[in-house]
Formats: sequence, C-alpha cells, structure tokens
Amino acid sequence: MRDAEGLSSFVLGGWSMGVQLSLEYYRRHRSDVRALVLINGPYERALAPVVPVPWLEPALLFTIGLARHLSPGMNLVSRRLLNLNMVTHGMELGGLLAKRSDHFVKLLDQFRQVDWGRYLTVMRKLHEHSAAAHLGEVEVPTLITAGGRDRMAPVATAEQLHRLIAGSELFVIPEGTHYMPIEFGEALVDRIERFLRAVGE
Repeated sequence: MRDAEGLSSFVLGGWSMGVQLSLEYYRRHRSDVRALVLINGPYERALAPVVPVPWLEPALLFTIGLARHLSPGMNLVSRRLLNLNMVTHGMELGGLLAKRSDHFVKLLDQFRQVDWGRYLTVMRKLHEHSAAAHLGEVEVPTLITAGGRDRMAPVATAEQLHRLIAGSELFVIPEGTHYMPIEFGEALVDRIERFLRAVGE
C-alpha cells in the first residue's frame, strides 16, 4: 500500500486490534513510520481483559476453538437473525457502550457480515502476540488513547503502554468505552489533530 500511494513515510495508527498491528508494523518497518496513534487497544494478550481471573484464559481459548467449528451457524445467525436494536440496548445496559447512536447501529450492521471463523482465528492469534519486548524501542512520537469504561482495553493497559513507550502521550475520556471513536468522535479527532500538528503533520 505504501508503494501504491507513493509514500516514503507516514503516520500509522489503529483502533482496537489495530494497535497491535501498528506496533508490529513499526517493529518490522521503523523507517516507514513518522508517528503512532494507538486508539483503545492492547499491546499483548488481547483477550485477557475478557476474563476476570487469569486461570480462566485456557477455558476461553478452548471455547474460541470450539466456536470456530460452529462458525457457519454463527454466520447465519448474525446475518439473518440478529436484532441490532436489541444488541445495542443490551450493550448499553451491560456497560459496553456509553450511548447508542445511529452511527453505531450502522457499524454493527456491517460487523454482523463478519466471517466468524476467520474473526475468531485472528483474535486467537492476537492473544498469542505480544509487542511488550519491543515497546522500549519505539522512538517516534506516540499518542495513546483510552476510555475510562473500556472493558476490552482498560485504562490500566493504556497507562502501562504509556509507561513503556518513552515520551508518549496519553489521552483518556473517562466516560468512553471501547467504542469511544463513535461515542466521542469529535473530542477524539480534536486530540489527534492537536497531536499531528505538534509533530508537524
């Protein structure tokens, strides 16, 4: 993609699993990256926040492996039977979503087209991946964001990432969940724009 766009270097960023992908890309191609924008994502053990205690992780990974074999049925349910309003309402009640919006419903409508077999395979690989050993080697300006109510990438994870990347900046929206880019898009865009101006982008 870099060659196709004629870019010699660029600002690299991602949300959720995109944080690990961005960190891995930086590790492999440092000269390509002028700055990093890491939005609400982990740097290792992506599924760990989902379980309340570490010893449950093997059970979760086993369940994911089993679910992969059931993915054709899961695809059918998500594409044809999933009620988007019920899902968003349930997420709001469960604290996984700060506030419902038309934008989120549209996102969820696209997400239910996911091939669950592939998605669960990616999640398993992300859980096995760790960027921890290389975070001290990050030498470009880095903005890290987090939501105070994010259960998938908790503030504690962002704070640790901030400590491990020297000179990084941390931006937290207390009421934000994992879907902070949709819930508080204007505030997030404003902070990213200020970061980019500061690093000369």
